[in-house]
Amino acid sequence: MTFQQLKFVIEIARCGSINKASANLFISQSNISNSIKELEVELGIKIFERNNKGVVLTDRGKEFISYIRPLIEQMEKIEQFYSSEVSEPLLSFNISSQRYPFTIEAFLKFIESKNVNRYDLHIKETDMYQVIDDIYNNKSDIGIIFLSNMTEKFILKVLKSKNIEFNEIKRVKPHVFIRDTHPCADKESININELYDFPYVVFGQENGISLDFSEEVALIDFKYSKKIIYIHDRATAYNIIANTDAFSIGSGIIPEGFGDKRIITIPIDGNTQEMKLGWIKLKTKQQTNEVVDFVKCLEEAIG
Repeated sequence: MTFQQLKFVIEIARCGSINKASANLFISQSNISNSIKELEVELGIKIFERNNKGVVLTDRGKEFISYIRPLIEQMEKIEQFYSSEVSEPLLSFNISSQRYPFTIEAFLKFIESKNVNRYDLHIKETDMYQVIDDIYNNKSDIGIIFLSNMTEKFILKVLKSKNIEFNEIKRVKPHVFIRDTHPCADKESININELYDFPYVVFGQENGISLDFSEEVALIDFKYSKKIIYIHDRATAYNIIANTDAFSIGSGIIPEGFGDKRIITIPIDGNTQEMKLGWIKLKTKQQTNEVVDFVKCLEEAIG
């Protein structure tokens, strides 16, 4: 099995005709037909069937093409990347973050600061456990998480075991997120005990994951919470909070234009807990210019 044969399969499936595929690839029809027959014999499956309109994929052919398409796309990317026609290098950078709007603001500032015509950027909003896992498995260049007074010892131990370093950017006091028409909206600060009658919006955790990896600072005692809503993305959290008397707890940082204008944040009365916002990376991984530049954008967004 060769990449050339795989390209033939992709092109024939796209055109629905061996004749059209051969014309597009500048290869004789007999050459393509023989190559496909050899591939089918090698794999022991029938990839195409002929009909009065041309050729169609068999069920096994559809399954086969679903596996080879990503391979062909990656091969074409590699060929393009190292082609002599490409004079400008590709900017590649991957970010994993807990669900913070300031990370998105930093990401956009980062893009704006880069005067490049070619980039391949990835940004993922996910839970803390997955952020750490992405850094550990080298899927992301940088991760954004927080430590609290209660979780710091445990999380730092986990990071150390995975050879990951934590770099603190800023310490903030946790705030309550509520809508501007909430019964507590006119208060300068809110006592935790005032919140137990309202729905608590919490980012759900996978089964078996320690509560130390939770998105929220552990200020609410779940046994006293009468109403809990588990969600898995920031947009859903904003929609629920903006349209009900539900609340959530977080950093209190919502950059202008990156939230819902109906949502306000209020400090928590008598709270001694802190959120240490920061970024993580593998200790053994070189700190690239991209990491340095993104951290600057992140500091501006948080600050």
